[in-house]
Order: sequence, then structure tokens, then C-alpha cells
Amino acid sequence: MRMASGGGFGLIGPVWARAGGVIALGAAVCLGPAVGAQGDTAGAEGEECRLALPPGQVQRFELEAPDRLVVRIAGTPGSEIAGACVRGVRVDPPMNGHSLIRIDITPGTFQAVDLSGQAAVLIFRPKHVGEPGVYRIGPNDILTVSVPSHGIVRDVTVDSDGTIPFEVIGQVPVADMTLAEATRLVHDRLDAGYLKNPDISITVKEYASQYVFVTGQVRKPGKVYLRGSTTLKDVLAEAGGFDREASDELVVTRAHADGKPEVFRFTRTSVEGDLTNLVLAPGDEVHIPQRRYFFIQGEVQLPNRYEYSTGLTLMQSIAIANGLKEWANRREIRILRTGSGGGDKMVFDLRDIERQKSPDPLLQPGDIVIVPRRLM
Repeated sequence: MRMASGGGFGLIGPVWARAGGVIALGAAVCLGPAVGAQGDTAGAEGEECRLALPPGQVQRFELEAPDRLVVRIAGTPGSEIAGACVRGVRVDPPMNGHSLIRIDITPGTFQAVDLSGQAAVLIFRPKHVGEPGVYRIGPNDILTVSVPSHGIVRDVTVDSDGTIPFEVIGQVPVADMTLAEATRLVHDRLDAGYLKNPDISITVKEYASQYVFVTGQVRKPGKVYLRGSTTLKDVLAEAGGFDREASDELVVTRAHADGKPEVFRFTRTSVEGDLTNLVLAPGDEVHIPQRRYFFIQGEVQLPNRYEYSTGLTLMQSIAIANGLKEWANRREIRILRTGSGGGDKMVFDLRDIERQKSPDPLLQPGDIVIVPRRLM
């Protein structure tokens, strides 16, 4: 969608406007002449954080990536931009009389650009970090709103601005609310002058706003939408289950507001056996790595390629190969390891390991265990 204003700018992408000349963007803003910017500091107004742009003719705003906002400005900004609203700012060297200001942001916090004054001001709001097991309403969710006592049942879609339309009370902001919170809000607005203490029910008919990403060795990688207390096992089932090359390890990465990710590691066996089942939060990434192998050859009963699992030791690898043959040389068992710095060859005396005089060495994916034959 494209909109124009008397100030000479156009909006590209999904947008909504509110009083005071504040425009919330879905994609990019292209501005025409005479949009000045003043100041170089950020301030907070309640939960809102505002960042004024430096002097210069601002020509374009663009969300280059979820975590980066790019501003094109005529001339060279003469002041440094800083503030609590953003994670970092870099001004590229000017080219053809224009400079690019690259602003690193927390994804989802950039809300709008205020063009009502003489300065262009970026507006940020803290992003609600998803809580495991708590479903919060978001854009594109389809809700069923019912008032049984008055025979009212409506399916409504949450708009991109986070509101739903409902009867005489108009647009109701429900984004980032739980179902209980949204129900209370609709109840109170109806009770304020239209229906006395109405019995309200709100349920989710179609989930479309909260999701996790599933990557790696599953049959259907991609987005999986959450439905309240959605667990790791639920999501893996939605993704079609493991494919043939899935390893025994699962990794879940969860973002936090401070920018430090939290990492959970599970074994496939523990999830399939219901020994552990993490409740997922919006934005989690579930990754199933490809199966990894080690190799064992020489004087073992079953030399072959075997699947590697975390914590595998040399003695365990020999047991997996069904043990040693009669003429195996226990004194000189070798591990060949190839890394980025080249190959390593390590020699171990299995007798010392069996007597606990030496530790049982850990193997790594791709290791080659060689059990030589003794001469006599």
C-alpha cells in the first residue's frame, strides 16, 4: 500500500497512522524535501523511547533487516547519535552527497517515525519477550468473540496494528495480551455503556502470530505456529518428525531481552521417551543437527562406520565394534583426528586405560580409531 501526505513523503508497505502525525511502518518510509531533524539524544516517555535524528534532509527510512534500520540523509551528520533506544549506530562515509546511518536495534522494537514536529524522531517500545506456555495474541490471529447472552458470535482477525473490530465499541487493542486480558478489556468496554456485565468469551480460532523455527534434519523444516503450551515434542511432530540423517542431539536456542541467548540441549531418546519435554516460547529456534560418525578399523570384530554420540570414549567405541580380536595390539591403539589445523595422530595403551592408570579419551565426530595387529 502507498500513502502520501502534505509533507511530501510516501509510505511503502503495511502502515497505520495515529494522531499527532506519527506513522507506524511495516516496511519503509520514503521522504521528500524539507524534513529536518534536530538533536542527537534519546529520551524515554513512559515505555516509549524516542531517538531524534541529526540535522540534514532525511530522504529514506528502511528496515534492512529485523535488527537493522537504515536512514539515508543528505550531507554528513555533524553529531553523534547515541541513546538507550538502540544497540549501536554507524554512519557510513558519504557518497554522492548522501550518508547512510545504520542503526542496530532489537528486532520488533521499532514502532514508528514521528513527523509532526520540525525533527524526524524514531519511536521505539520495549519488545515483550515470549513466556513459555503463555500465548499472547498477535497480528493475523483469528479470534472468536462470543457474548452468549445476546446471541453474538464474531470471528475477527487481529489487524497489523494489533486491534480487532467489535460491534459498537470499535477497534480494541489486544496485541500482546493473553486471552484472559483481552476478554477483560472487551468486557469492560462493553460494560461501560452498552451491555451490563456481559458474559464474554474469547478463543483463538486460528493461530498465526506466535511461532518457532525448526531447522536441520526434519521432514518439514520451517515455521511452526504455537498454540499455547506447545512443547518440543509437539513441534517436532508438526515438522514431520526426524529424517534419516537426524542425529541424537537437539538444540533449542531462546532469545532474551538482554540479547544473550539461552541454549538447551536434549537427546532425541529423552524427547521421544517423554523423559524431557520443553515448553517452547515464541521465537525459539529448534535445530536438529545432521548425524555424525566415527570410524573404527583393524583388529576389532566389526570394523565399520558408526554413529557418534556426545561423550563417546575410546573404550566405548571398541565395545560398539563388538570388542577386540585375539591378535589386537592393546599397547598401540591409534586415533586419527582431522581438524582445521591439519591431522593429529594419538597413541594410547589400552591396558593403562583398563587399569585406570590413564583416562579413557573422548572421541570427536570424524575420528578414525585404528587397532593394529601385534606381531607375536
